[in-house]
Order: sequence, then C-alpha cells, then structure tokens
Amino acid sequence: MKLDVNGDASVRLDDIARNYDVRGSRDTTRGLRTQEQHYRTFMGLWGHNVADARVSFEDFVAYYENISVAYATDAEFSEMMTACWAL
Repeated sequence: MKLDVNGDASVRLDDIARNYDVRGSRDTTRGLRTQEQHYRTFMGLWGHNVADARVSFEDFVAYYENISVAYATDAEFSEMMTACWAL
C-alpha cells in the first residue's frame, strides 16, 4: 500500500481514514476503547476536519516516533503497524 500516491510527501486525510484499520490497535484489542472511539481519536490527531486536507510526511512520521516508545519491543511495534496498515 502506498498512501502518498502523487509523491508530494503528504497524504490526504480521507486516504488515511480509508486505509487505517482500528482493529489493529491494542487499545481496541484490549477493550480499552471501542473501535469508534479509537478511530475518532486517531483521526482527530491530524488537526484537520476536511477529507481532502493533507497530512505531511513529517507529521505522520513524528506521530509514530512518539508512540513507538509505548511498545516494549520493535517486534510489538511492527505487529501494530502491520495490523493497522495491512502491511
């Protein structure tokens, strides 16, 4: 899967929404949040409320760098990325 389809180092918010699978989040698998709650929180992180808004590559990477410390191992982080993004 390639989110940045036009190669401009950004991705449309609606493409993130279409491709992100909340079922891969440990918050949902552990029952800490419903899928709807997790989806709304995740989509709200990007600071946009318009479907064709763009998220920069830098913002996307910064988000995952920030949350990566919450995972005990690289393998756990990799499993989450694989599950959430169908990699």
